[in-house]
Amino acid sequence: METIILAVVIAVVVLGALGGLVVGSRRRKPLPPPPPGPPDITAAPPTE
Repeated sequence: METIILAVVIAVVVLGALGGLVVGSRRRKPLPPPPPGPPDITAAPPTE
């Protein structure tokens, strides 16, 4: 029974560490926001 509890505790610690690394990497490398430039004119057909 003790080994099962120990295994669960280790699994929780490992998952917590991985989750912390993922959150930490996201905070260090934030995704740049999309450029607020004009809409793509080449995709639209000419209006002439």
